[in-house]
Amino acid sequence: MGIDYTIYTEAYIKDRWYNIDSYILAPSGKFRLAPLLDGRSFVREFLYQIGDAGGLSFSELAEATQKYLLDETKEEYREDLMKKRFEVYDYYTEIKPKFVREYQYEYYAPRFRVAAFETGEIEEICDWLTRESYEDLPAEEQKEYVFFKWTEPYGWYSTLSKVINRVEVRLADYRSEVSFGDEGFYEYLYDKTVTVRLIVEMH
Repeated sequence: MGIDYTIYTEAYIKDRWYNIDSYILAPSGKFRLAPLLDGRSFVREFLYQIGDAGGLSFSELAEATQKYLLDETKEEYREDLMKKRFEVYDYYTEIKPKFVREYQYEYYAPRFRVAAFETGEIEEICDWLTRESYEDLPAEEQKEYVFFKWTEPYGWYSTLSKVINRVEVRLADYRSEVSFGDEGFYEYLYDKTVTVRLIVEMH
């Protein structure tokens, strides 16, 4: 069996860490935490591209993250859970800077490949050319290519884009819902840089 990866979002506000992931009202009538990301191979590839992570013990996680993990773990496995190590990434220094442009690739690609990609027949374009290689082609062959910008739908860069969008939405929601209802949080959520980290659980 493969390894499952679950990523949680935490923010350091005032003097402690808080889990800022969303809660969803399930059909059962109970609220469930919605982690930032959950999966296997595509999450593993994303984390591989991001690079080395730091480590945290269970006791160093935000209180809400600890509670969720304990609630989701059978009683006989909770002792093992509290001995686990979790990977951690700083969002602003290790994640967001990796998103250097809107599209993952910007090259000259065969027109028929572009058409197949745009209709979903293929998920990647392998036979692209750099500008230098394209300009070396005879004029007639150049007509078979077009300059194209794309991101592979299931590649790590697509996952990176989703992660950034989701973190930014969580931060915006937290600022909107918490800062005006909890005394003293407005200053820290709006006037100061909030430290954000992603916690990775492997199970």
